[in-house]
Amino acid sequence: GRKGGLENKIQRDKIDYKRLEQEGYCTITDKESGIINLQQVIDYMVDHITKYDLQVKGIFYDPYNISLFLNEIEQYGYPAIEVSQGVRTLSEPTKNFRLNVMDQRIQHTSNPLLNLAINNAILKKVNDTVQIDKDLNREKIDPIAALMNAYTEAMYHYEQNETDWDAYYQSEDFGI
Repeated sequence: GRKGGLENKIQRDKIDYKRLEQEGYCTITDKESGIINLQQVIDYMVDHITKYDLQVKGIFYDPYNISLFLNEIEQYGYPAIEVSQGVRTLSEPTKNFRLNVMDQRIQHTSNPLLNLAINNAILKKVNDTVQIDKDLNREKIDPIAALMNAYTEAMYHYEQNETDWDAYYQSEDFGI
């Protein structure tokens, strides 16, 4: 059942998902099987977009196992943009993101799941390219991987925007 599955996942991942959910950093699936409920994900995303009146430039996604999600998200009319998962696509955004973090032009509010992902991620270098990866299969890097997918396009836009993104990112309302 779900409960045993969640307890096993907490032990395996060494992440207290129950506490993180109570603190508002994640949502635990409502499916008895423990499988991700795509509708919960979509509802969260649409509610967040609506609440902050965001002008969506695109929903950027990893093409692996995405067909059900794409099918559901199509009804909302957001542009769905595939992000190839190779170094040709992700190397420059990863380098750019890293430099901006080092220059303190990009900061986050110590979201514990993003912190874990950043700490689990390693930078795999091949010739002049870089890509994030992980050492162990149980290590979670999904939040930073998703951030890199979005950043492939965002890096071209954030400097031209008048929005006070610093205030938004540092607010209680921001989450990844």
